[in-house]
Amino acid sequence: MTDSHQPTTPPSAPRATLFLGPVAYPGGSGAGAVHAEMMALDAVIRSVRDLHPGWSTSQCVVGAQALITGAGSRTVHCPARPVCLKCSAVLKALGFATGSQTTWGSEAPPAADWALGDDVRALLERCDIDCGRIQALG
Repeated sequence: MTDSHQPTTPPSAPRATLFLGPVAYPGGSGAGAVHAEMMALDAVIRSVRDLHPGWSTSQCVVGAQALITGAGSRTVHCPARPVCLKCSAVLKALGFATGSQTTWGSEAPPAADWALGDDVRALLERCDIDCGRIQALG
């Protein structure tokens, strides 16, 4: 986590960063089937786990949901390319807006090229987001 609301993009920078208020959650490189935006959601869950090491995954998911819903602003920064249709659907359902140099995309990756980790899936289900419907987009 960092506290800068104006991310810079050096070559090794994450491809997507989620901001909950001023706090940044970087999403890694987005390599493989797990897109950087979903990696950033996982970073939110991991931040709760780091603060409460004794908590179960379920408790960490509830804590992450509280961080997301309680944030004064929620933005995604992905300046390298548009956020894919599936990640866009997830982030819009969670109340995110696009940050500077970021747009919602209209292209869906093939089903084999988009995946959710177990913790992120649990978070989305907790937030009443239909993961099957998201997976079927495109």
